[in-house]
Amino acid sequence: MVLPPGRTLPMHFGYQGDFFNPQVRTRGIEAIQQSGFQWAKQQVVWSQYEQSSTECAKEPGNCFNVVVNGRTHSYRTNQFSYLDAVMAELSKANLNILLSVVHAPDFLAAPGGHSPADPDQLRDFVTVVVNRYKGKVRAVEPWNEQNLAGEWGASRMWPNAPAAPPQGVVDFLALMKSAYVGVKSADQSVIVVLPALTPTGVGECWLNPDVRASGGCIDQVKIAIDDRLYLDLLYQVNGGEISRYFDVLGVHPSGYNNPPDDTPEKKTVSSTGFKGHPSFYIRRFQQLREVQQKYGDNKPMWFTEVGWSVAAKPVPGYEYATENSEAQRAKYIARLLELVYNEAPYVTNVIIWNLNFRQIVPETDEKYGFGLLEANGSPTLSFQCAADFVKSGGKVSQPVCR
Repeated sequence: MVLPPGRTLPMHFGYQGDFFNPQVRTRGIEAIQQSGFQWAKQQVVWSQYEQSSTECAKEPGNCFNVVVNGRTHSYRTNQFSYLDAVMAELSKANLNILLSVVHAPDFLAAPGGHSPADPDQLRDFVTVVVNRYKGKVRAVEPWNEQNLAGEWGASRMWPNAPAAPPQGVVDFLALMKSAYVGVKSADQSVIVVLPALTPTGVGECWLNPDVRASGGCIDQVKIAIDDRLYLDLLYQVNGGEISRYFDVLGVHPSGYNNPPDDTPEKKTVSSTGFKGHPSFYIRRFQQLREVQQKYGDNKPMWFTEVGWSVAAKPVPGYEYATENSEAQRAKYIARLLELVYNEAPYVTNVIIWNLNFRQIVPETDEKYGFGLLEANGSPTLSFQCAADFVKSGGKVSQPVCR
């Protein structure tokens, strides 16, 4: 692809999928290759791999031990064998692999959440994973959406509110330091992604000094912390220490029921809801870039999850998906790629959420609506338009995609 004016770094494209089912994996790999994309993202649920020594003793035939940094860890043989197959097949297809690590085992998790009580436990796990897949794994995103209580733990988000910085942010810095050291000790060449925050305005009330002083925001920040606020607070801890522990900044822009060029001040669709806050729009990533630059950080940005849902029977909370048609989504995705490629030279990887979950989960699962392959494995128009952009050298060539 010929680089447009202002872009000095090449841009890469990928899909997040689930590649554990062999038949689904084969079709997924084939689809990625047909699209011209180069990356595949697979989530690794830590709690499925590591078990306590007590659990190991109950099923010794499905357990192996590894000593890491002086600690003995017990892992499930069968679970790693499934991941072995995924990594082997994705690597054989010459795809770059991004692994997203989530959800600590209960016996290692802090009370009331999924994040580990001891961040060095995550260091050990990513060390084992990167060592095992050296030469195959290209990047690691060692957590996910840590500004959500469901991913981090409500009691750990901001227990010292309204004081700043939030203890949850301080704890996350410690987690990233441990994860970064673990990845790099196993393979210096592996890219460490600062895990993407979920776009949300919940908790933004803390920025209002009157609300903050009255304690009126405390209940909100137990649920979530506004992503722009969280990133800003993270950079403030220890004079920007976080910059030492990642190579690229992950973001999760979300379009909801809005085209990629819309903003709260510019609405071009008649859909209702998800209109009044910047977090409801794709261009939220530009505000996160402003936070980066505020602290002198010019590292590249990756979209490790981006997409729109189209669903006739959406689950609660995703009703907006009925306002997106497949024809609209196809245009949105094509325009997203065009926008980022031409206007955001600091974005160097766009990973679309998602490739193949329609083949894996029922229509009643919220992940279904985001899928770009149908349940039978056939490509949606959105998939075709994304492929058109890459194969056309960074242009939207098909009229149906414009």
